[in-house]
Amino acid sequence: MRFEGFVGPTYESRSINADCQRAVNLYPEIIESGTGKARMVLYGTPGLIAFTTLPSSPIRGIWVNEYRLFVAAGNRIYEVFSNGTYTLLGTIDNSPLNLFGATIQNTPVLMYPNGGQLFIVSAGKAYCHTGVELKEPVFTDTTEPVTAATGTFLDGYFIAQDSFTSKQFHWSELYNGLAWDPLDYATKEGHPDSLRRIFAHHQDLWLFGTETIEVWRANTNATAEGNPWERDPGAMIHLGCIAPWSVVRIGTHLAWIGGDARGMPVAYVAQGYEPRRVSTHAVEAKWATYTRALDAIAFSYRDHGHDFWQITFPEGDATWVYDLTTGLWHERAWRDPATGKLHRHRALYHGYVFDKHIVGDWQTGALYQMATSAYTDVGNPIERIRTAPHLGDEQLNMFYHRFQIDLETGEIANPEFSLETSNDAGHTWNAARKITAGAITNYRARAIWRRCGAARDRVFRVRSTAPMRHAWIDADLRVSRGIS
Repeated sequence: MRFEGFVGPTYESRSINADCQRAVNLYPEIIESGTGKARMVLYGTPGLIAFTTLPSSPIRGIWVNEYRLFVAAGNRIYEVFSNGTYTLLGTIDNSPLNLFGATIQNTPVLMYPNGGQLFIVSAGKAYCHTGVELKEPVFTDTTEPVTAATGTFLDGYFIAQDSFTSKQFHWSELYNGLAWDPLDYATKEGHPDSLRRIFAHHQDLWLFGTETIEVWRANTNATAEGNPWERDPGAMIHLGCIAPWSVVRIGTHLAWIGGDARGMPVAYVAQGYEPRRVSTHAVEAKWATYTRALDAIAFSYRDHGHDFWQITFPEGDATWVYDLTTGLWHERAWRDPATGKLHRHRALYHGYVFDKHIVGDWQTGALYQMATSAYTDVGNPIERIRTAPHLGDEQLNMFYHRFQIDLETGEIANPEFSLETSNDAGHTWNAARKITAGAITNYRARAIWRRCGAARDRVFRVRSTAPMRHAWIDADLRVSRGIS
């Protein structure tokens, strides 16, 4: 019989006795025709190809604009070219940042262009590259520097959030990131909570606070001395943002990790001005075990028709990915060659440029090309894991005679797969049984395990580090039902 549910997402419940599914370095894609061999297929996540390595580390931000690539690495800003060479643009601060009682090292760098200048936010400070040199802007007629916890660009203005403990934000003169009037500011006004992130989206200015979110839009009545934006009272969202660097644009929507005094963290995607919860109970339960979630760092990208939101939790040493196209979650991980253990994915920042997905390493100055045609992480094996749903029938003994996976493997010969089984709902596992998948025809193979034992509650877990195209299409079982 077909093993319904073998192909699926990560859903490891608080009680793994209820559900213990995982998809690690595999993501499910729904077969949209409705008439395929299976309803879904598991595809291997992209591997990493070395692109270049910058002399400063780690990578702290990537910005792509008009076929140009700007990268923050350590306390330096670089422009990187298509052949992997680079030029130094200047030096920025990389001091630890206190964020709501937590000391955060190597905070993300945000960059925004206006067509002639590049506005940069790093470690609470603002910078502007004029195209010739990097300068720190100061307020007009003062020597006070412009501070910036986060920033954005909208309607010709650079906008700087003053700090993470303030409700105030400033904006520059039109198309001039070096000119800032100290009187050109406004305050998040609908609720007395501090700002965590400002973000320009669909010509609106989103003010993410700790408890609420306000949406400001162009003020058509503004004078030359007035506020360019005004709050839309009909777009007040009574929900906060707990992780300022989790905010991304995914597809045509905004996404963030939210929460407030009632509880956190939860993943949201905005539909218009209405937040829609997209995290599952299982995902939220796992996030709640991390020491903190406020330092989560995210990026989004589009590949093979999927819009992915990749979220890394440095303290949790974990990377989670939401697929907006399917509404399903999976995990991504990097396998330490020294220990064989899995850790958060190497990619922490992303930009699509030079017809490549360029990503930056969270630990080193390395930039990689992320590609589905790459089957290793720069030569290091990628471990792909599928923990399947529970199997059982009225707690009767079930005898598993054969377990088979239908695969597309590319041209690799005899790829190795291993099977682990659990008879106690995934709490402990029997020794792995390794086999080589036998070829049926070119590009097609099947992995078969026989005499798989008996259990009242059986969980199958399959692993592979084979450097090949991974398409896990379907699974079948030959099983007989016991009488007690």
